[in-house]
Amino acid sequence: MTIETLSSKQALAFRKQNAQSTWPRPDNGVERLLPIPLPRVSPKLKICKYDKVFCIGSCFAREIEKTLKRFGLSVAALKMEMPSDRGGQLSVDAFLNKYTVHSILSELTLALEPKVIEPTRCLVEVSEGVFQDYQLAGSLLSASFDNMLTYRADFSREFSSVRDANIVIITLGLSEVWYDKVSDLYLNKAPDLKALRRHPDRFELRVLDYEETLKGLDNIHALLSRNLQSGFKILITVSPVPLISTFRAVDVFEANSYSKSVLRAATEAFSMRYGNVSYFPSYEMVTIGPQDVVWGGRGDFRHVNRDYVEIIILHALEAFLECPGEDLAIRKTEAMARVLLDANKPDAALTVLNRVKGNTSSELSRTRKHAQSLLSGKGALHGGQNSAFRSVEKWLASKMLQERHFKKYRTSRSAFFADSKHSLLRWWGAKTR
Repeated sequence: MTIETLSSKQALAFRKQNAQSTWPRPDNGVERLLPIPLPRVSPKLKICKYDKVFCIGSCFAREIEKTLKRFGLSVAALKMEMPSDRGGQLSVDAFLNKYTVHSILSELTLALEPKVIEPTRCLVEVSEGVFQDYQLAGSLLSASFDNMLTYRADFSREFSSVRDANIVIITLGLSEVWYDKVSDLYLNKAPDLKALRRHPDRFELRVLDYEETLKGLDNIHALLSRNLQSGFKILITVSPVPLISTFRAVDVFEANSYSKSVLRAATEAFSMRYGNVSYFPSYEMVTIGPQDVVWGGRGDFRHVNRDYVEIIILHALEAFLECPGEDLAIRKTEAMARVLLDANKPDAALTVLNRVKGNTSSELSRTRKHAQSLLSGKGALHGGQNSAFRSVEKWLASKMLQERHFKKYRTSRSAFFADSKHSLLRWWGAKTR
């Protein structure tokens, strides 16, 4: 299938006019690649600050959602009450994350056109009288038939707030998906061993191709077009978070490469097919970025550093916002310098900061002085003091926080403080990051 056809004249003209048509070289365009890649964003649409945003997708969608909220955009917040019997093990994100094109389509259908999918089709009996919903949290939540239907109804009611959005952000996660032959539904999560043992012939793994993925995206567009206000817009990207594991007989690196390549190819065709769909290159910014910076602070080699996500969102907002203002560019530069300093790259941080030498922002000046002190060796004492300070902070956190909150603190300190409901903690995190 050809997604674009150009005459030789058009192709040569685009090649000549496109300032970003050539891969950067050390002597030409290196600032677009190093120390942090900044691919051009080509928006077909604009976002206003009064637009209402709804984010759908994998865990990367949650990161985008939280970052957009911090920058003052109106982002739909789903208020789900977690079942009390889960003992804090089940987070809202576990409910909200949608990993595949078809699970996104199913969830939107259940919320917007409930007569199309009977909710009972989502439930799987894993033991006598105990059910799970693999459109939601899967094995993380087991309950009676009636309770699971209640959870399903509550979630669909909350999810239907997408009707009020005029900006829908979609992040796609996987091409390797499980299919339920009884319900005729693609699952959001893999069935657990209990379900597979009780129903040995009910489920199968399917590795989707480009055509099937694009068809799912077309169906999502049609569904939203029927149910959202006219003039709605879609921003779409591919989640850079890799597969945690594969069920195929190949290396997970190979399986992940195929999965993301299919999604990336489908999103390109999807964005070219519809005038109200635009792609933004978060996947590219992560995959060609410096790995110690991209994953720094998370420790699992999968989830992107919260500060790096901030860079991605700021880079996108500069292009998509109607009036981005100079503040966005300053904040992006500061965020870039900050993640480079956290990765112990003060020379790279100074390279970024020196691109805006004329700016007198106090934040940039403070970051520049820190980078210079590290390069001169004068920051060694400061670093030692900071290390001791963080040790005390970590000890206090271990004593005062619940286990799930302390786990988040250990995984990403910046995310813990940034997402806190307490203004004092958010202030502390911003001042000490």
